[in-house]
Amino acid sequence: MSVYRQEIIAAELKQVPVLHADETGVRCCKKTHWLHVVAPST
Repeated sequence: MSVYRQEIIAAELKQVPVLHADETGVRCCKKTHWLHVVAPST
């Protein structure tokens, strides 16, 4: 993902009054990797 796109997404998320955040562990090759998600309620 380009830095420009990340900045656009971050700016939009900062304007939302309520965000939902989640992290989920995924096992791959005997290691745990973490997936982090932040999304608006709509």
